[in-house]
Amino acid sequence: MTNIFKNKFRVWWLQVAYTLINSGFLSLLYLYFVKNHLNFGYIILAEALGYLATLVFILIKRQFRTRYDLRFGFILVFCALLLLMLPFSALVLLIPYTILKITGAIMFFVPYNILFFETTNLDKKLSRMTSYWSIGLVVGIFAPLLGGFLFSQLGLLFFIFIATVLVFAAFFLTYLVKKDSYPYTAKEICTHIKGFRTIVMIDGALPVASGLLLTLYLLTFVRGAFDFGLLLSFIALLSVSFSFLLAKISDKNKKRLEFIWPLSTLSGIIMILFYFVHSFWAVIVLIICFKFISTMLSPIQSNIIFDRENTSATTWISRELFLNIGRFFVLLFLVPFLYFGFLKEAFVIVALLYILFPFVVFKKGVYKKYK
Repeated sequence: MTNIFKNKFRVWWLQVAYTLINSGFLSLLYLYFVKNHLNFGYIILAEALGYLATLVFILIKRQFRTRYDLRFGFILVFCALLLLMLPFSALVLLIPYTILKITGAIMFFVPYNILFFETTNLDKKLSRMTSYWSIGLVVGIFAPLLGGFLFSQLGLLFFIFIATVLVFAAFFLTYLVKKDSYPYTAKEICTHIKGFRTIVMIDGALPVASGLLLTLYLLTFVRGAFDFGLLLSFIALLSVSFSFLLAKISDKNKKRLEFIWPLSTLSGIIMILFYFVHSFWAVIVLIICFKFISTMLSPIQSNIIFDRENTSATTWISRELFLNIGRFFVLLFLVPFLYFGFLKEAFVIVALLYILFPFVVFKKGVYKKYK
């Protein structure tokens, strides 16, 4: 029976399981902290500390193992959820919960990314990256709606209980993954992607910072669990479009910069527009527009490091290190803005990063041979 499941198993099933847990349950838990009147600055600080913890963890770990680390990732998420069932205030639970949640995510995605991309053909790189992003987008259409319904109907404790059951079920999928290990040294991963490190740091910061700001801004208008989940699903549904077509065109002509320039600049402009809007529906329209553009941009943006023909397991581990360095420093920079209530000004900071990104890619000369 085990052999039958192994023969049928596809590694992307793991991503579906994790995304269901993340989009349907973990994302909804921001509502719990906001409803407990936590300052947005505390939430951003907790996220920054979570990424700092992953930096330390990756640097001292020295080896990733497929089955072991995928399981460990799910165990950390499981522990994060259990923490919220303890009789302590949301403020006390916020930082340990966030550190466990984020470290669990990184422990999952490093070996998963290696497994997912290891057999990718050189001429199908961006198409493969788009498939990778699309799994999250498709699951993200229905998962928040399901999670929002369960949260609104069952309350926090039963909502968390269902989430832990899903994590427990996902844990057993890891038994179908092949055993492998990827040793490395701290020096190796700090130098392996030399020439790409700044690009990767910005790439790590942009989706995380923009996603957090959009979520928190949305929660200034919506406080009901079902309404929040419904909006997340609605936005995901409308924003999923054209990325596969764009990937095929870009894989064919290799002129990534032709797409990075307009898409990244448009993302920055939309971010700036959040500074000027105040009504709920204007915010929703801007979020949909931003998600629509970023859905097309994200695979191309993340694929820059993947355009190296010698991509290896060490490349992915090094990439994860610098993604999290970027996330840590940008989120830490945003903490005082959020703490003192300058949420809209924080949008402008992230907008400038989006506008800066294509200049950095151009300056680094990543795609010179395709001009």
